[in-house]
Amino acid sequence: MIRERALKAVLVLVGLLFLAGVYPVTMDLWHQPKQASERAGFLGGSAVLVVIGVALIALAPAKQSVEPTTAVAV
Repeated sequence: MIRERALKAVLVLVGLLFLAGVYPVTMDLWHQPKQASERAGFLGGSAVLVVIGVALIALAPAKQSVEPTTAVAV
C-alpha cells in the first residue's frame, strides 16, 4: 500500500513538473536558440528523465506469480 501511494505521488510530481516545463520549452522554441547552452540543456534534461525513470521502475507494482494448476481427471 505504501508503494502504491509513493507511485501516485511520483506520478503527480512528474505531471506537475511537465506542466511547469511546458511554458519555458515553448518560449525557448519560439525564440532564437542560444549559443553554447545546448549541451548543458541536453545533459540536464537527460539526467532528469533518468531519475524519473528509475523512480517509476522502483515504485512499479511487483509482478504477481502465477502458480501452474493441474487438471484433475474425473
